[in-house]
Amino acid sequence: MTSRPCLLMIILLVCTSYTGGALTGKECQTPDNKMGACIPLLKCPSLLHRFNEEPLTPASKTFLRASNCGAAEQSVPDVCCEKLDLPTMGCGDGVIPKIMGGEEAKLGEHPWMALFNIYYYNANVTMFGCGGSLINKRYVLSAAHCASTPKENRINFVRLGEHNIETSPDCQYDHAAKSTFCADKAIDYTVEMEIVHEDYNPRNVTNDVLLIRLSTDVVYTDFIKPLCLPEIEEVLPFPEVGALLTVVGWGRSREGQEVNNLKLQVRLPVFLFSDCRAIYRTKRREIYSDLQFCAGGQKKKDSCGGDSGGPLMRPVLREGRLRWEIVGIVSFGPGACALINFPGVYVKVAHYLQWIQDRIQF
Repeated sequence: MTSRPCLLMIILLVCTSYTGGALTGKECQTPDNKMGACIPLLKCPSLLHRFNEEPLTPASKTFLRASNCGAAEQSVPDVCCEKLDLPTMGCGDGVIPKIMGGEEAKLGEHPWMALFNIYYYNANVTMFGCGGSLINKRYVLSAAHCASTPKENRINFVRLGEHNIETSPDCQYDHAAKSTFCADKAIDYTVEMEIVHEDYNPRNVTNDVLLIRLSTDVVYTDFIKPLCLPEIEEVLPFPEVGALLTVVGWGRSREGQEVNNLKLQVRLPVFLFSDCRAIYRTKRREIYSDLQFCAGGQKKKDSCGGDSGGPLMRPVLREGRLRWEIVGIVSFGPGACALINFPGVYVKVAHYLQWIQDRIQF
């Protein structure tokens, strides 16, 4: 039987007529006519995913063969890998004005919100659970504890453009215009790949970061747009204690609920980290200032069950344009939601910018 590595060499090297020199890093065009860069196969998640198909289909063999852009004598082939750069303009466009005490978002507000449909093995039930943020046409940023696990849960699909889980299409009455307007129908995307941070620790929930690569490109509309990632902290300092940030999601709005049908939003103040750390140490939980921060601690206002993976954001003025930027990812809390002086813990996204960029560039 031919081993997988040998099969790869047969597909990419023997079965191609390419004889040119190494072109690593050069721009190229993929077999489906998209802009790419010639890089080692092991650094191209999309083509690795094709190669790992069981069984490897004739179409995938043809695509892999046509993707070769390196020299025939290379031990690890170079392939033309599609570029998926992060958007810098056009992201974060939205109405600027687990959610406890939140208010319903306006229709079309926060159009980057993603909602996960998850199958839970132990309970044998399928339901909407975690959330995330669309950050470009192919990737959703979320929390690692939301990722599929062999014995616990599986992400069935990621929904974009949702507002009210129970209605389709979603409509709202505009009192100023005295008319009803409706959004486009929400769209469900299957998952091509889940990239969990390699240092994620489920016991203390550190490095709680997940990237989901969708199976097809997202088409941006008025109701589906990407969220901006933050600038490095030297350019824009991290929000000071007391600064109000906005969290959005379909998490329960009161104890006893599983999820909320409506997309809700609430503003939460940044909590003093030293006080937050002391509070969690009483629960024998350790948190780290370079990786995490705290927000909330107000009665009846909090992220809650079902909001995990969703964004904590702030509006930022850049080059004369007001846009939303993600600051944190909903990670964990004390158990019960919206307790006075017991804030939630969020992933500090600025710490992971390079990690994110390295994994979605191609």
